[in-house]
Amino acid sequence: MGSSAQSYDLSTPAPLPRESARRLETQRDSLGEEMRIHVRRLLRVRTEVTVGAADVARVRHFAGFQDGKAWWYSGGAKADPGARTVLLGCAPDLVYAAIDRQLGGPGQAKATGKAPTAIEFELGMRFLRDLFTGLARALELPPLALSLVPARPLPEPLLTFMPDLEEPFARIPWKVKLFDQEHELLLCVSRRILEQAEPKPVERQSSAAEVEGPIASAPLELIVELARCRLTVEEAAALAPGDVVLFELPPGEPIDVHIQGKPRFRAKLGTHDGRYAIEVSEVLDPPAPKGAAAAATNGANAAAAAAPAGAAAGTPAAGDGTTGPAKPAAPVAPRPAAAQARAASAGAQPGAPGARPAAARPKPKSG
Repeated sequence: MGSSAQSYDLSTPAPLPRESARRLETQRDSLGEEMRIHVRRLLRVRTEVTVGAADVARVRHFAGFQDGKAWWYSGGAKADPGARTVLLGCAPDLVYAAIDRQLGGPGQAKATGKAPTAIEFELGMRFLRDLFTGLARALELPPLALSLVPARPLPEPLLTFMPDLEEPFARIPWKVKLFDQEHELLLCVSRRILEQAEPKPVERQSSAAEVEGPIASAPLELIVELARCRLTVEEAAALAPGDVVLFELPPGEPIDVHIQGKPRFRAKLGTHDGRYAIEVSEVLDPPAPKGAAAAATNGANAAAAAAPAGAAAGTPAAGDGTTGPAKPAAPVAPRPAAAQARAASAGAQPGAPGARPAAARPKPKSG
């Protein structure tokens, strides 16, 4: 019996929720691109951002990030932003590079190992707050849909601010390349928030989309439309290798998926196993068949035309069993003047005004 027993490492927390782990992995490249644009906007220099694979760890496992010298900023869900359920740790060198850029420098300053001055602390925490806001916006995009907001900086080592060092977090490492030097970031999201964002199981309902028989194996063409834009003939003719065409669709927005040329889904673009992939986020209503509205209108008109004349005049139809006071008859339209003249001529009596006198007959002679 003892040989069949298995040992478990209780110090390792349970893995991330299935859907959250899959979505974080699917959105890894999109998150990196979103943050590259955001960091470049903040620092106003060329940057490269890469996102590592998410894993799960307890607070005590990552509290010593950057040898305990990391700058931390806390946040949480919009319903409870001060709960410190989201933590952002940043390498000191990246913070001082951002401070140097805000003061007009080239952005190549490094941490000195001394306590920051008041102005350095203020500018550094402002950079972390803006960085947190960009990350929260990126994580709000579907299919993640995590509504996060920054709360307050943590000016001392993380261990002094976290009451539960055993709470599991999703730990996501980031690397920001600035002037050929890589800086590390660490985003930690509480497992509680990820579990709340898990989709609720719903019973599958039968629909017209469930088909059987030979038609179920018929091939269909699926087209993923990234974006559209309009160019003039001159602009299109002048395109050459290396030119960049901009679209209005921002990164991370859902894209249209067409089946047989008709839009049927909205999806999120990502990668899986080194290939492009989509995750369906919304099912669109199928378009109404052509002529359906016209057929409904024609049917209503036909029903109105087939109604009995008595019903149109406001009288009950024969045999309907309705009783009650008689309704006034509908007014009769006046007859034309010519018809009235002909009727008067046909029905006039002798001697009446307007009557034509009859011809006198001769009397027979006597004798």
